[in-house]
Amino acid sequence: MKGKRVVIDTSVWIDYFKGENKSVTVQMDDILIQADVFVPKVIIAELIQGAKSEKEISVIEGFLDAFFIIDQSKDSWAKAARLSFAMKRKGATV
Repeated sequence: MKGKRVVIDTSVWIDYFKGENKSVTVQMDDILIQADVFVPKVIIAELIQGAKSEKEISVIEGFLDAFFIIDQSKDSWAKAARLSFAMKRKGATV
């Protein structure tokens, strides 16, 4: 493990795959090198749902082997909301 752990939102993955925003591409490349990326199953579903072809689905499924796939427990969303609440109180919007 690299030490730093991140979860990347579906919208960021979409921007990264499109490759149209140089800033997103550079930042994502840095994250992918420096951090352990965790991908919740819901993000996989969203990416595949938005695919425009079987080829895109194959690319998405292929990239999954490089990351830590995580599943949600019954209290995952409550924990996520509490984390967001705590970050907001510190002035950081998630």
